[in-house]
Amino acid sequence: MRKFLLIPVVLPLCLLAQVNEDFSDGDLTQDPAWYGDLGHFKVSASTAVPENQRPALQLDAPEAGISAVAVSYQFTGDLEWHFWVKLSLNTSSGNFGRVYLLSDTVDFKAPVDGYFLQIGGTQDSVIFYRQDSLEAIRLLCLDLLFTGNSINVIRFKVIRSSEGKWQFYADPSGGQSLEFRGETNDLFFPVGEYFGIYCQYTSSNTTKFYFDDIYAGSLIIDSLPPELLYAGAAGQSEILLTFSEAIDQVCAENQ
Repeated sequence: MRKFLLIPVVLPLCLLAQVNEDFSDGDLTQDPAWYGDLGHFKVSASTAVPENQRPALQLDAPEAGISAVAVSYQFTGDLEWHFWVKLSLNTSSGNFGRVYLLSDTVDFKAPVDGYFLQIGGTQDSVIFYRQDSLEAIRLLCLDLLFTGNSINVIRFKVIRSSEGKWQFYADPSGGQSLEFRGETNDLFFPVGEYFGIYCQYTSSNTTKFYFDDIYAGSLIIDSLPPELLYAGAAGQSEILLTFSEAIDQVCAENQ
């Protein structure tokens, strides 16, 4: 006689092994399943999205306001996040984006216990916050990231150790040349259950937020060393070396 174990499932509490989303399947309801204001976003291949980023998630709200979407994941231990963001607007107090790295709730408009990276705002900068219920506590302003341009494109990488050390990397051109932008320590909320995106916008900017290349999950261990792709003379006393990935200049010069 066969025995079956019935396990009740309540959405959106199903947990993923990791969040890995490039929107290439054109679907927000599975692999992974997003929750929240799904009617205010679309998967877009607009010409406003660089060709190498298409398709991407685009805000498509009916009127001024706040829109947010989230995906579930059990955030604990050593963690890592990657994401690409484009805001086709001058940021302000009424126009900015947030990426919630970890949260205890799927609803980012409600009281939240967690952490978010705010892109834009009154200071036209990128600032890392801890949110304690309704209070946002500023922890770090990332170095040399300005969001007061008419078009702002930034790629981010964030690492958090299980001891609470946060490290931030970014490329303000949106490419893969990620440079260190600061670090801080905070373990007030050691775990979380959701990752997500939050947009606040005025009526003229209801379609001008874009997101892509999202990874959220366990720390990625890079076990492959950089590969030398090219070596050639760049001058009488200089050699040009091209590697398969970015390398640390100080470490390379000490070899």
